Amino acid sequence: KSLATLRQRLNLLRVDSSRSWLGRKEYWDAAYASGRYKDSYEWNQTCETIWPFVLNTLEHRLEAKILHVGCGNSRLGRMLHDDGYINVLNVDYSRVVIKMMQQSQPELQFLCVDCAESGALGEADHFDFCLDKGAIDSLFESNCDA
Repeated sequence: KSLATLRQRLNLLRVDSSRSWLGRKEYWDAAYASGRYKDSYEWNQTCETIWPFVLNTLEHRLEAKILHVGCGNSRLGRMLHDDGYINVLNVDYSRVVIKMMQQSQPELQFLCVDCAESGALGEADHFDFCLDKGAIDSLFESNCDA
């Protein structure tokens, strides 16, 4: 094989190893549409593993307005609802997963929005807590006491 072909393949590997595809809406829409993450998917930790830490943070304030960002098809929103937290807004920027979740769990609140966009949730919206399971997973994996 030519040196140019090898360089091209190495460049492709470098691009793929950067995991930049995780930040693209198109990737998530295609992944959820293909069933790659099935009906429910948790990244590093199960919801049961992080649940005690979530409950400790929420201080059993059942009336709290909770924003669950990047909800995907995680079971965290369901667990919050089932535990009595009724003001939970589950958001993700993948239209595919939001539609899927709205159909499978119509009693929960789901909204397709990109929280990285300023004002995406409106100027007047206020939340008492913002949960990002991916961030919680990362803290848990780093053995951080935060």
